[in-house]
Amino acid sequence: MSQIELKAGIYDKLTAVQTSGTLYDDITGRIFEGQARHDETLPLLIYNVILDDPATTFSKNHIDATVQFDLYYPASSGAAAAAVTNDKIYALLHTSNQGTAWATTGHATAHGICTERGQLTFEEDAIRIRSEFQILATEQ
Repeated sequence: MSQIELKAGIYDKLTAVQTSGTLYDDITGRIFEGQARHDETLPLLIYNVILDDPATTFSKNHIDATVQFDLYYPASSGAAAAAVTNDKIYALLHTSNQGTAWATTGHATAHGICTERGQLTFEEDAIRIRSEFQILATEQ
């Protein structure tokens, strides 16, 4: 799995359901890989692959990547509202090795394991909640 496929798979997972009450709805579709514009309206979500360790075992390609998610919310909305949205990220991505895997282009399975959940900080007029997931994927 290349980083391009990994990033596309994460984006697809985050945007798959766009109905009322979903993560996508909470942040009105503002999901960015890498960075958002400085003047982008809050709330928004930015994700980055911060460690990518591809490996080949028994003729299958595997990836073990650490992906960081930064959720930004207006401080005026409060930490509780931001935490509810952050819980939706966890619900979408945290499957553990025993849970239901999600598929990405070119890969049979992908599992997300939350390794750091919800570090809340205040930055100027925004609340930032940072979480990290270990994404494990196996090639088809």
